[in-house]
Amino acid sequence: MDEDPFAGPDLGVSAKGQDDAFASLRLNPDRRLPVAAPDPQELLERAVARYAQAFLAIGRMHEARLPVLTHQEQSLDRATKALERVRPGAIDDLLMALRHEADVRTALLTLEGAERGAVLTQTILQEARIRRSPGLRAQRFMRVWEGLETVQARDEARVQLGKDAEMRSLLRRKGASFGVTPGSVLNLSIRALDVRQKRAPRLGHERRPEAEPEPERDTGWSRGR
Repeated sequence: MDEDPFAGPDLGVSAKGQDDAFASLRLNPDRRLPVAAPDPQELLERAVARYAQAFLAIGRMHEARLPVLTHQEQSLDRATKALERVRPGAIDDLLMALRHEADVRTALLTLEGAERGAVLTQTILQEARIRRSPGLRAQRFMRVWEGLETVQARDEARVQLGKDAEMRSLLRRKGASFGVTPGSVLNLSIRALDVRQKRAPRLGHERRPEAEPEPERDTGWSRGR
């Protein structure tokens, strides 16, 4: 009988013996490979990209004066919740940047997918730094102030200035380094706001005239009714 040219060498191990030989090579279920933790930056970028896509979809419907579809509202709601889980406050920071930074609006409208998510994520991180830094807020305020052309716009800016005591104090003390000219409308506005803020607590503690007690009304109970 011819030998099978494809048969392996006879090692003297039966089929059952082979099974026993490999039994020790079975993986221990308690020795699984560790799963790498997801990259927080990548998670944030993905969440931002999904939010931006859902946000734009609804924005386009408004621009076209069309009713927003139910699935679009649901997509934005899911994207909003997902982004807030990854980074609470991210949406407020993004919307603030869109309000003040033209290049951020351009990125939102022109970029797509992962690239848009990465750029807007950096925007959110930078906006958080601005929120924590009076100096960065002062720089932005001055840039916005210099571009205002109407009295109404400057009145609105003064309202924001009145709400940010740290920034206002910095502009008062180091106004020249930020471009605040002595005697300018902004300089006078800062001083007027400071005076108003200082007077507010004292006005709140002024003694008010006591109201005279109202005469008791006879309800009938005093006469035994």
